[in-house]
Amino acid sequence: MNKKIRFYALAILMFVTFVYLGYSLFPTLLGAIVSAIIATVFIRWMVYPLFDHKDNSDKST
Repeated sequence: MNKKIRFYALAILMFVTFVYLGYSLFPTLLGAIVSAIIATVFIRWMVYPLFDHKDNSDKST
């Protein structure tokens, strides 16, 4: 449970940071939407695997 709370806290913090940076660089609604999409993809492919949500102890590499 503690790992899930840490993941969501980090994901929300990174999402807000990405949207803020994207909106400050391109101060339009499109800039905010594009940075939100980039943040979602980044969190899904970079942050999500760091937190092993299932017990995959027999994962083969």
